[in-house]
Amino acid sequence: MWKAFLGGLALSAALAIPAIAADEFPGDKTIEVVIHAKYGGGTDTTARMMMIRSRRELGTDMIVVSKPRRQRLGGSVLCRQQAG
Repeated sequence: MWKAFLGGLALSAALAIPAIAADEFPGDKTIEVVIHAKYGGGTDTTARMMMIRSRRELGTDMIVVSKPRRQRLGGSVLCRQQAG
């Protein structure tokens, strides 16, 4: 009986931690949506359509950042540099 209780308690704690962290995201920061293509194309349009609902749900500003580069690595390189 104690094992079931402690297991349930641990599960409840594990589920509560992401909810606490979600309240802090994104704070007052502007979110940059990085795309690998030029502005005006299908990728840009799709990103902007996604951002319409996301802005309302997250309650923060979002901008599109275009980083086209050969072999489509421009966005990946930017994200890696900003992450650390």
